[in-house]
Amino acid sequence: MIALDVATGSEFEVRLPLATQVVKQQPVRVPTSPTSKLPILIIDDNVDAADALKLMLQLVRHETSGETHAQCGLRNLLADQRIQHWKCYSTWPRFRHTLLG
Repeated sequence: MIALDVATGSEFEVRLPLATQVVKQQPVRVPTSPTSKLPILIIDDNVDAADALKLMLQLVRHETSGETHAQCGLRNLLADQRIQHWKCYSTWPRFRHTLLG
């Protein structure tokens, strides 16, 4: 039933059928901690989105850092010595020279 009245406002009545059987759902399991703590650099110009992502990753015990400017984020990445084990590390000296001088 829907009743519209300009003086008193609107009134809505919704009738839903009752469920014939109860469906029991299994709880979703969320890992409480990752198998290994990862350093994660977040580069995003949307500060609110970056902060939300950082908080979510910190909840599962990752190390997070963030930048709001792409060039600053790349400088942080290139300065990080942990990337030396990456297969593409041979290309980093060129980027490092271009960005850091």
